[in-house]
Amino acid sequence: MDARRAALQVLEQVDPARQRVQPELDRALELTGQPGRCTDLVLGVLRNRRAIDRVISAVGQVQLEYIQRPLLNLIRIAVYELVYCSQVPVFALIDQAVELAGSRRRRRQSSFVNAICRKIAHGVKQRQAQMDLSRHDLQRILPTNRNTGCLFEVDLLPSPGTADYLSLAFSLPRWLAEDWLSRFGLERAFECGLASIRRPSVYLQPNLTLTDPQTLLEYLAAAGIEAELHGHGPIRIASPGRIDLLPGYQEGHFYVQDPAAASVVELLEIRPGQSVLDLCAAPGGKVLQVYLANKGQCRVVATDADQQRLEILMANLRRLRLQSVSVIPYAEIGQYVDKHGRFDVVLVDAPCSNTGVLARRVEVRFRLSQQDLSWHASRQVQLLEKTASVLAPGGVILYSTCSIQQQENEDVVMAFTKDRPGLVVDSQRLTLPCPGPLDHDGGYAAVIRSKG
Repeated sequence: MDARRAALQVLEQVDPARQRVQPELDRALELTGQPGRCTDLVLGVLRNRRAIDRVISAVGQVQLEYIQRPLLNLIRIAVYELVYCSQVPVFALIDQAVELAGSRRRRRQSSFVNAICRKIAHGVKQRQAQMDLSRHDLQRILPTNRNTGCLFEVDLLPSPGTADYLSLAFSLPRWLAEDWLSRFGLERAFECGLASIRRPSVYLQPNLTLTDPQTLLEYLAAAGIEAELHGHGPIRIASPGRIDLLPGYQEGHFYVQDPAAASVVELLEIRPGQSVLDLCAAPGGKVLQVYLANKGQCRVVATDADQQRLEILMANLRRLRLQSVSVIPYAEIGQYVDKHGRFDVVLVDAPCSNTGVLARRVEVRFRLSQQDLSWHASRQVQLLEKTASVLAPGGVILYSTCSIQQQENEDVVMAFTKDRPGLVVDSQRLTLPCPGPLDHDGGYAAVIRSKG
């Protein structure tokens, strides 16, 4: 199946406000010989849907509610390629959209799609205009990366420097854009916005018990996978399609982990012989990091409150051949501590709003409300309180999220420690998402130490 046709099928069948995109996308990828392209079209349209719809209504001069959903998604794909895929010729993307509309055997639909797409294409002044925040015509440019944007003949965006501008330019909830603008300032909020619509790189962390970075890189290259070594360890892949079909996956030669997530465990100094509990361990990246950092010389226990995620964790540990990591049900942690003693180190990678990983979790921008942050924060404090009964005197808690919201990060740590004089916050670190060229996600980490 052609990538555009497969992408259209996914967009028609998935409502991102109610269901996960990935399962339907995975099914479509099995039907197309262009998995990377199909993935980019689906996720690219969803990341930028609000901005794309603005182009359709303002430049195409048509009200969205009057367009049938299949035709609207066809036009969305064409506009996505027009604005965000400058390597695709304009005539090709229009012809493909018209052809897909015509395959439904309705000539009027083909004519309608053709007319709208051509009107929008004619409304583009420059597909790759130089982009910076000092330009006087920012209201006419949809940013696509740090240096360029798509310049239109008419104003599309509100006044630059406002939350409304950031919200529409990067298809964000307005309250989130307002929060970023007030806390980070315009330039850093703009960077976060760009990072939230980027095509996120996939970073493969080699399983050093089975292979090494250079060998894995050569293995991928032999299979025709374009990859590059990032620093001394992870291997960066720009557009892999399905991860589980990459060479070396089934053999357990790597696990997927963004550099922002990988850097969290580096804040710890875990000594051989210590005991470590990962309280929210799925899918298992940090467990493997701890194991590899100490060459299996510390006792590692993993659990997760979500039974489905716990099963994913166990499957990943089997794939990675980490039989020495103990996996226990969340409800049995107390019994384990009674029998084996408390832990020297407890990792709490808490469920959160995912505002640091919007480029990967495309559904979040359709679902998340400001009120959800309070719910997440309450749950995160409860998880930290769980550590009080399992942490040994003098032990260390590593609290982390993939959120960049203060309410889930600094405020949660403060709420947990304020009435516990025996705990001290050693360090805190907020990592904002980066759009590139070496892109990464955002997140937060804090090291909390018991005085013993």
